[in-house]
Amino acid sequence: MLAEGAGNNDIAAALFLSPRTVEHHVASVLKKLGTTRAALTGADAVPVDGSVPRDRAAAMPRADTAGESW
Repeated sequence: MLAEGAGNNDIAAALFLSPRTVEHHVASVLKKLGTTRAALTGADAVPVDGSVPRDRAAAMPRADTAGESW
């Protein structure tokens, strides 16, 4: 559920738990994995077609300059 992007309230409702309990457990799992919710759900992932929004494209290294040192 977490990897699918479900929120704490959605997870809590599906598992019949309080949202606060889910919040605690999610935080614990993410800490143990050393990751964030956004990283887990792939929120920063590049689409399969390789397209990158313009605001992120400027920050990414260009393939034709990979490995070069200036």
